[in-house]
Parts: sequence; C-alpha cells; structure tokens
Amino acid sequence: MATIEVECRACQSHDIYRHGKASSGEQRYRCKTCGHCYWKL
Repeated sequence: MATIEVECRACQSHDIYRHGKASSGEQRYRCKTCGHCYWKL
C-alpha cells in the first residue's frame, strides 16, 4: 500500500487524520496540531 505525505495548509504539520464525511459525501480531514479541517487535500 502506498503512503501519501500530506501537509496542513495552515500550520505545515504532517499530523493529519480522517474526520468523517462532509454533507456532500466527501471525506473530511483534520490536523491534530492546529485543528484545521479540510474537505480536499
């Protein structure tokens, strides 16, 4: 399985985790460091 390094746009941390789904059905992600949420990485 391939691993993709993702960086938070707000704080440049690599501590990102999946955080449910948006109402549109898209996967949501959240940064553990700053708490910023993303729908698209």
